[in-house]
Amino acid sequence: MSRMTGPGGHRKSRGFTLVEVLVASLIVLIVLGVLAHAARTFFSGQKRISERQVCLGLARAEIAMIDRDGMIPDDGTYRHDETIMGRTYTVMTEVGSGPDGQCPFTEVIARASSDMVAGAEVELIRRYYR
Repeated sequence: MSRMTGPGGHRKSRGFTLVEVLVASLIVLIVLGVLAHAARTFFSGQKRISERQVCLGLARAEIAMIDRDGMIPDDGTYRHDETIMGRTYTVMTEVGSGPDGQCPFTEVIARASSDMVAGAEVELIRRYYR
């Protein structure tokens, strides 16, 4: 049986050099870092969307309550907090009368916001014509 030898009679070694292993490890670490950042961005976006959906439901409920009761509140700002599944949401309703004239109306603005996630705020505007 003959041994494989390179130039100068030295035996050829098989496998990876330390430099090759370090470069491959560095590439894997960079890829994992990029994936971790992408996952973090995705999940924070999902949380924001989820919170906005809850805020939208609260603002719609506020407008629906006014529709159901058939009575528009007096002009002013009304605020209350809602707690859903341990999270606190602020619901603020502003009522203001439009100009008296050809087409008078009362405008109701329902805002709901999350105390947990920045940017998770929804505003609905409804006009009631007299």
